[in-house]
Amino acid sequence: MENINVEALREEIFADGKVTKEEVLDLWAKKDAQEVTTAEFDSLFAEAVMAWLLADGKIDEEEAQFIISKINEDEDIDDAEDELLLAIADYRDEGNTIPSCLVAAFPDYFEDEEE
Repeated sequence: MENINVEALREEIFADGKVTKEEVLDLWAKKDAQEVTTAEFDSLFAEAVMAWLLADGKIDEEEAQFIISKINEDEDIDDAEDELLLAIADYRDEGNTIPSCLVAAFPDYFEDEEE
């Protein structure tokens, strides 16, 4: 298992100030190639995917469907995906709207506090 240099990866991904879908796919492949990811990698993963998702200021339906299909490719939600879903939940908790398909796909992350 290769050891990922997270700092070099961060510089590469954020070099031009934006994150592309290709970079997200590359990062996802790097994550999936690891048996276990580090907290540092998980943090970068969530940060980079969120930067891509929010490049236009919102998470749209197409982006949400992409995230759902990528997470559902395997049977479990790994640490990096968990961190990403928590970041999306935080974004929503700050009063932003997210596509309902994300809430439906991962209800445990988006439970409303109102009972």
